[in-house]
Amino acid sequence: MPDLRGVNAAMARDALARRGLSVKFASAEPGVSLVVQSADWHVVRQSVATGAKPAAGTRVDLAVRKGVGDAGAGPPSGPATMPRVVGKNGDDALSAMRNIGCWKAVLAAADSSHQMVLNPSNWTVTRQLVRAGTKFDPDAVVVLAVTKK
Repeated sequence: MPDLRGVNAAMARDALARRGLSVKFASAEPGVSLVVQSADWHVVRQSVATGAKPAAGTRVDLAVRKGVGDAGAGPPSGPATMPRVVGKNGDDALSAMRNIGCWKAVLAAADSSHQMVLNPSNWTVTRQLVRAGTKFDPDAVVVLAVTKK
């Protein structure tokens, strides 16, 4: 189970659906009980712990708040240190990036036989364009090159 805190609710729903999990949204917004247009919300809590391996069909409850955000904590203050993600599967690499406040990391297929990455867990990071240990702006888009397992 990836850490979904701060992730756009619609993207979180799609990622969980690819894993065979169902999603129920609940508003964590004071005075708001109905979640409409999940693309306008972000996840602040999840009912299944990060790293858990829920069975297909498991329902995951996601508490969401209106707007885009880093689990409600606001933007990172200052540069972040790039983790080493080469060799990790796509889901783990994206989680590592979110853990340091980088929400704009993207996976790009490194070979011409694939045009898009649909299920990040089926891909392995083969190259990171920002070297591990380097300070970088966590608000910048970071491209991670991946190959299919």
